[in-house]
Amino acid sequence: MKFIKNKTIILSIIVLISFIINNTNGQYASDPCSSIHTEPSGFISTNRSIPQTCWKIIPTTGTAYLIDDITVTFINATIPVNNTIKFIGGSNILTDSPIVTFENGTYNQMFNQTSTNKGVFVIFLDGDNANDIASFTVYYTSSSEKHLKPSVVGLLSVAVAFAVPLVVFTLTRCLIPNSASKERAISIKKAIFWCSFILGLVFLAMILSRKVV
Repeated sequence: MKFIKNKTIILSIIVLISFIINNTNGQYASDPCSSIHTEPSGFISTNRSIPQTCWKIIPTTGTAYLIDDITVTFINATIPVNNTIKFIGGSNILTDSPIVTFENGTYNQMFNQTSTNKGVFVIFLDGDNANDIASFTVYYTSSSEKHLKPSVVGLLSVAVAFAVPLVVFTLTRCLIPNSASKERAISIKKAIFWCSFILGLVFLAMILSRKVV
């Protein structure tokens, strides 16, 4: 059982290190957006050639957190034929659905759009002709409330799932009577190990079943 215990500890450490490395690589990977805005509020005014140019709003609020709400005030835009401007609440321009999309034309009416619980707002210009020029001006603000990043929640979930069985199994000596035979003690240790392992999986399932955005 000592071998099983040591193997479980080693496996836990390997999983946690792998998770941290993967999360770190994801944070520092090259961002496809041409401009990233980390201030809590500000103007974005541009005149760029397209296709597929994006501007990301991700206010800084600490390594482990994301802002709850980001509100973007659309001021004006000029969009050429066969081009669109998309306002996306989220960081993935391929999978996250746009909150609103504007086709070609000139727009001067102000409106507000809010991205809730994503912590990121993307303005995406998409078009067929790289020689076309599109321009827009927006103003954005962010709330002071924040929430944990999904990657941090996942890391905590893994840590809890592995910590629970390890802690319970470490306390097995306190649960085994001194009068118990060697065979009886081994049997109790096995039962406690598997019960604590299942309990850890239950904790992991409970945490991951919560809606993480």
